[in-house]
Amino acid sequence: MIDTSGGELGAPRRMPQQDLGQLFARPDRTADLGDLVRRRPAEPPAEPPADSPAPRPALVPVSPPSSAPSDGAEAVAASAMDTAAFAPRHMHPGQHDEISPTSTVRVTAILVSPTVFKRLEEFRRAVRGRTNTSILLQALDECHGRIPDLINAARAAAQPRGSLFPARDDRLRLPGHGGMQVQVRPTLAQLEIIDKLAHGHGLDSRSQLAAAALNEFLPGRKDR
Repeated sequence: MIDTSGGELGAPRRMPQQDLGQLFARPDRTADLGDLVRRRPAEPPAEPPADSPAPRPALVPVSPPSSAPSDGAEAVAASAMDTAAFAPRHMHPGQHDEISPTSTVRVTAILVSPTVFKRLEEFRRAVRGRTNTSILLQALDECHGRIPDLINAARAAAQPRGSLFPARDDRLRLPGHGGMQVQVRPTLAQLEIIDKLAHGHGLDSRSQLAAAALNEFLPGRKDR
């Protein structure tokens, strides 16, 4: 282009050339893709498939429990038990460490018939303070003299008719004996006397002697 303004007339002036290609060039849309790629957040790691087995935890060795008792409650309980088992008994001056036959009670049972059992219950309840033991001792005091006659009568009843041989004493059944259990609490000295009476009369148990004495002593209809 020639500029004709100013200067000498007729002298052409040249204008600087410009690059007009940039005005009509298509815009480059991929220029900022590198920045977008750099700013893209990192993807999380892929999860394993649902069917794949979970990894096993690491095995940790476990030490076996100690067999020795602990110093806690078990030791305290053992100490208390030992103290109770080996605690010394306090004794009065002059007292001997022995069993007294007149104060030590022995719990035992005798067998009586149902009728003697019922009569004993009624007699004990009639007077307050009576016990099976006190009634038995009273019956033996009053009726032990009748025991030989009761034994002879029982032998005669057990004698086989027409036999020359007497019945065995261990098979004798005195009146009053049966299958009902009665509990008594005599002392060792009292129980020794009862056993001597039973053996002296040839009886195989103290229960037969006691049942026969109660049958004779108690009010009401007696067993025969």
